[in-house]
Amino acid sequence: MKFTKTPLTVEEQLDLLKSRGLIIENENRALHYLRRIGYYRLSSYCIPFKIKGDPNDSFKENASFNKVLNLYIFDRELRILIFDKIEKIEIAFRSSIMNHMSTKYGSHWYTDKKLFADWYDHKKLMSEVEKLVKGSNELFIKHYKKKYTFPKLPPSWMTFELLSFGQIYNIFNALPNEDKKAISSEYNLHYKIFLSWFLTINVIRNTCAHHSRLWNRELGVKAKFPKIPLATVPFNNDRLYSILFIIKYLLNTITPASNFKNQLIELFKLSPIKPKLSSGIPEKWFDDPIWKSPTKSY
Repeated sequence: MKFTKTPLTVEEQLDLLKSRGLIIENENRALHYLRRIGYYRLSSYCIPFKIKGDPNDSFKENASFNKVLNLYIFDRELRILIFDKIEKIEIAFRSSIMNHMSTKYGSHWYTDKKLFADWYDHKKLMSEVEKLVKGSNELFIKHYKKKYTFPKLPPSWMTFELLSFGQIYNIFNALPNEDKKAISSEYNLHYKIFLSWFLTINVIRNTCAHHSRLWNRELGVKAKFPKIPLATVPFNNDRLYSILFIIKYLLNTITPASNFKNQLIELFKLSPIKPKLSSGIPEKWFDDPIWKSPTKSY
């Protein structure tokens, strides 16, 4: 089928929303946000306010542009909050790998192909590191180049600052099992669970970084959980709450004094609709011990 839809002006976009029954409280304000956010991006936040299955794409009674916009704002604030917490987790993850591997194998352990699984493309890693070091304007890289002639590449604690989260994850995945176990034990987790969690976190990190809808997203990558339940309040692992749970679990080790729970409670108050069902959030999620105490050993 050939795509035949013609672009609409923002005024025409607004008329289309009104024709479908959306209440527009302030037309100038609505036009402003249609210009600055975009009709297509806002359209996904219209869905909860539409009559399900209606062939005319009509809105429910009392659905308004302000409610749609407020849902968008809620989702944006949620992404910002989660991205902030993931930053702390990502930095701790990098540090845990680097500290363990460098103290056990030396400063330049990552250059040793024998430390990586056979399936891992170590040659590609070295090529990527060389390019990153060559193109870096970081002062610590410039200092290393100026002061040292050998080894050519900087130590792991410098190079790890240049690598992406995805690259760090792949490095961890390719390490010897005994080292993965040692690193994961810092967080009281089996390394296979740890790997699963960080793969899922990386997906959510990218979702946040690309400003994509998050609050009701169905996770394409589902995190694994231990056979011994970590939660007393059951939940599905294909919705946002599983990510919130993982973040809180890890923060209990990284930053035990984190106010993540209170931040979430305050944020949920901003939503124009109850996000719990679509986000997979249990009714009494805050009663789970994970939100009240440090992590236990499993």
